Amino acid sequence: TQVNITILGNLEARELPFIIVANKIDLDGSTPATLKSAFPKHDVIPISALEGINMDLLYETMVRKFGKRK
Repeated sequence: TQVNITILGNLEARELPFIIVANKIDLDGSTPATLKSAFPKHDVIPISALEGINMDLLYETMVRKFGKRK
């Protein structure tokens, strides 16, 4: 949505780290590849919270992006 794009733009302008999480990939018609192609410079993690798909990848990415900073 336009609101999401605005939020992402604000985060980029402030140089804040973020992850784009695409939930519900277990549903028919989900297209996480569309998000990945729309935001190629950013981490896009497709997940299914219900089925636990890619949750380890999400946690690993969170630690890498938001872990302790010096």
